[in-house]
Amino acid sequence: MAHRIDNLALHRFVEDCKKDGDSEEVIAKKVEYLVLSPHIYPMNHLLKHMDSVCAGEFKAIPWPWPQITNVVPSLTPGAVVAFVGGIGASKSFTVLQCIDFWAKLDVQCCVMTLEGTHAGHMHRMLSQLDDNSDITDLEWCVQNPGEVSKAMARHHDWLNIVGHSIHCAPLGSVSYMDVLNWIEDKAYSGNRVIVVDPITAADPGGPPWEADRMFMNQVKAYAVKFKISIVIVSHPTKAYAAPSLECIAGGAAVGRFIDCALWLQCVEPSEVTVRSCCGRQEMHINRVMHLLKVRDGRGQGMKVGMFFDGSCLKLAEQGLIIKEKKG
Repeated sequence: MAHRIDNLALHRFVEDCKKDGDSEEVIAKKVEYLVLSPHIYPMNHLLKHMDSVCAGEFKAIPWPWPQITNVVPSLTPGAVVAFVGGIGASKSFTVLQCIDFWAKLDVQCCVMTLEGTHAGHMHRMLSQLDDNSDITDLEWCVQNPGEVSKAMARHHDWLNIVGHSIHCAPLGSVSYMDVLNWIEDKAYSGNRVIVVDPITAADPGGPPWEADRMFMNQVKAYAVKFKISIVIVSHPTKAYAAPSLECIAGGAAVGRFIDCALWLQCVEPSEVTVRSCCGRQEMHINRVMHLLKVRDGRGQGMKVGMFFDGSCLKLAEQGLIIKEKKG
């Protein structure tokens, strides 16, 4: 690795160390510190970063959808991502799908759910794993206990593993500080991707404009400190015309501190022209993923056609939308 070194200044520094009576070992350590210090040689910040990139240490964890991953490599170390969707957009099902996907890639991950129970989320995940939404129908379960038992047996071992990644907030009010303490604890435990779903269920504990800024600032600090990715699930503001950064609950603080924003919108089923891995195609969609903010990637402003399959409760990628049919 090459460093820009002022040899004359370094020589003088070594001579001064000798005059002070430093041993050769001490001098060597001081010289190494000077040479590698980013404060003295700012280029060392980039050199260290690029070494990490080239070694495959600084990389983006993929989403379950290849094209979104390709244009939005957002789950990098130090990144904070906002995942937004209105009521009925299937955000929570999608979060469970992501947790299952990452865990199967051997990525240590976890989610703090501020709504529902652990058993309820495991129930939903069982339906996804078995590709059978009937399992979420209580009456169907009463009528088909044998099928439920078979499904549980099929996925018993995996649910015992991935179930540790799902954490439910305690009953009662959960504050921003409670969430931050949980994120810090899970970061210390080695989790690479941490999800909070939804942050709008937490109590800010103060004036929202101040609490939101403090919370998002600390979330970003944890992401950078621990070199992890943090996904904050949120809702739109009560009144919004179309998906935009300004319409994410949490105000200006969200747009300022996040690196990426994905907005999942529920739309009327329709046919659109997309560019997929198979080329230009007409595809059926009932969701649109809006790529509102992309810090590192080429997906800024793009829209991706998605299809939420009610039979298996999973979100499938259809392709980058290049033409929408009017009317």
